[in-house]
Amino acid sequence: MACISGRSAYIMEGMERPVIFDYLDYHRFLRDSYAARKQENSNFSHRFIAQQLGCNPAYYLKVFQGKREISNKMILKVAELLRLSKKETECFETLVHFNKAKSSRDKAHFFERLSTHRSSKLRLVEESRYEFYEKWYYVAILEVLDYHPFKGNYGELARMLVPAIKPREAQKAIEVLERLGFIRKAAGKGYEKTDALISAGEGWKSAYISNFLLTAMDLAKEAFIRQPVEKREIAAQTVSISGETLILIKERMKNLRKEILELAKRDQKADRVYQINLQAFPLAMPLKEAKLA
Repeated sequence: MACISGRSAYIMEGMERPVIFDYLDYHRFLRDSYAARKQENSNFSHRFIAQQLGCNPAYYLKVFQGKREISNKMILKVAELLRLSKKETECFETLVHFNKAKSSRDKAHFFERLSTHRSSKLRLVEESRYEFYEKWYYVAILEVLDYHPFKGNYGELARMLVPAIKPREAQKAIEVLERLGFIRKAAGKGYEKTDALISAGEGWKSAYISNFLLTAMDLAKEAFIRQPVEKREIAAQTVSISGETLILIKERMKNLRKEILELAKRDQKADRVYQINLQAFPLAMPLKEAKLA
């Protein structure tokens, strides 16, 4: 989920210039770029940057530290100051919008735009791990193939999903799953799952998985509205706990996920696919931590 392209880095007195295509957080890119320019020119300071951008030094410092977001009108000014090329500027602008996006829909939109900047070399190495999570229905269709004898009827496959997708999206999902090695054609049986495992490493993992989780939460809201009670189980509980109890709860949640996976693995009569979300997040924090926010 990120924009990666061929490296255009150059060396500045022994320090490699940060490449925007390698980043998922523009604040970190700004900090790394500052360090590189500072080594090149000791006069390159935050005050100098603020003067060049025509903004308050305190404002830029907060952006630099990740405490504030850069304004849209400042994006091109910063790109020019950092000597970004046209393609790098496009990526930087998209990255800023991705980081600033509030809704999962906007996150997904800018995530897809970032993905278009990836190089073919990186795609060969990384997509088998991460492209799988780009669309929620890739995951769903892979599970459908556990029990449904799909033989090429994309319209039928598309209608099976909740919410339904378009036939061309179902076709793209099959193409992606086959290319990534998660499914294969079986003689006389259409497609079947392989034994390929998904190993999500570090680096881009957070962006891909975060996008998938945001979509999963949106699907849960849709299901709560549209699905009858007998077809869903959605509940919420608000409790006051300590940090130590939170650790125990998270461990219980991990164990429950493992138990659910084991139950699904042993199920010989599967005829549907369910998304099961387990969530725990803060609604109120200790005063000493709230003051730091």
